[in-house]
Amino acid sequence: MGAVCEAHGTRTVVRRSARWAHFCAKRHARAAGRRDPATGSPCLSRATPERSKVRSGCRVAVGADGSGGEGRGRAVTDRRLPRGPRRYRHAVAMTDGCEQRRTVGPRLLHLANDNAAGYWLAQSRTLGLPTWEGSGGADAAAGGGAGAADGGASVVGGPVGGGVADGGGAAVGGGAASAGGAAAAGGAAGGTGATYAACRTPTPAGFRDLIFVRRRPADAAADLREVLLPLLRAWDTRELKVEDPYRVLELEPFGCEHGLDMPIMARLPGAEVRAPVRGVTAGDEVAVTAVEPGDPAALDAFERTVVEGFPVPDRLPWRRGVLFPPPAAGSAGVRLWLARRHGLPAAACVTYDAGEERRVGGGAGGAVGDRAVGDRAVGVYWVATLPEHRSRGVGRALLETVLAAFPDRVITLTATLAGEPLYRRLGFQEVGLSRWWRFPSAPRTGPA
Repeated sequence: MGAVCEAHGTRTVVRRSARWAHFCAKRHARAAGRRDPATGSPCLSRATPERSKVRSGCRVAVGADGSGGEGRGRAVTDRRLPRGPRRYRHAVAMTDGCEQRRTVGPRLLHLANDNAAGYWLAQSRTLGLPTWEGSGGADAAAGGGAGAADGGASVVGGPVGGGVADGGGAAVGGGAASAGGAAAAGGAAGGTGATYAACRTPTPAGFRDLIFVRRRPADAAADLREVLLPLLRAWDTRELKVEDPYRVLELEPFGCEHGLDMPIMARLPGAEVRAPVRGVTAGDEVAVTAVEPGDPAALDAFERTVVEGFPVPDRLPWRRGVLFPPPAAGSAGVRLWLARRHGLPAAACVTYDAGEERRVGGGAGGAVGDRAVGDRAVGVYWVATLPEHRSRGVGRALLETVLAAFPDRVITLTATLAGEPLYRRLGFQEVGLSRWWRFPSAPRTGPA
């Protein structure tokens, strides 16, 4: 069970999914240096996007230049293997995405980045935890790139920053502090155009710091050295996650690791919705409602569904308020959705709406094809279905309700391998690939 690379003559063991074969081809394209000039993403071809009904056990044909033979990334049947779950056997978009990304990708990717950063910043501000927004380059030199906002920072010496460029960060001793003096709780230099955003979130063991790359930096290495590392030293970061949708930061030398790049997806208003696989629909079995933060029973059912259905390992076993403390659940723009099947909690998700969008001819908003695109999107997070309710149309019913609640808005999300086929059927398209770095790295279970 695997993918054979014709360029290297090696077999890579992968899961039974044509998407994994596609990722293998992208890795070779990345290694060969072939990239889309508009986005910098690995490019498999310049042909019109196609759909390939390749089953499990495919052979990825990749040319020496990473182009996939005649300028097309393709997968051809190598041999028939035992069939896996149906969602992995269905058609996967084996496309380069060049033309598509050249026209809609950058703007939709910006919308997705801004929404994700805004969601987590809003959560942290509601809980009174530090937040920061800023840019690198000249902004950092002027004092606007390395500000720790509103307290919570402690003395220098965290594992991420303490051993790097000693003395370059601002040491703060307890209480409220500011490193760089330019950023305030409400945001800093650049607003939604800021290159980076950071916030602190609670965990059962303490705190986790999050960093978001919102725009492609001009010099990622310099920004890491002059802006981000001083910020992490000032915050005394002990646990870190970095979302890098441009894959420009290199954090491995600092003890971080990343997993498989995850697709960022967006759905334009009025996008085509395809029929469900095998005609599976929830029918009258599922009822989807918005959870009111003032309803403790509904909030508990929602939170438990997310923690156990996602799942969220460091929040198991579930305890009240462990993932969505009551103040954060009521943050402005946040809506909690719960799907019940036969009256039992079955699936849940969160949406974040940053506010009314402006639709203009240029600047932040504009048009993609014949569809208007505003300057703000609605983001979908924490989509989870309990194992006993999967493959029953519950997740689709949940998302269809969410889409109906925002019919004229761009919807964005980050997809998992299991959820991506459903998202594509609901009209979502891939606009980028995000790399998630984490510190500390996962403990090794085998030989080093």
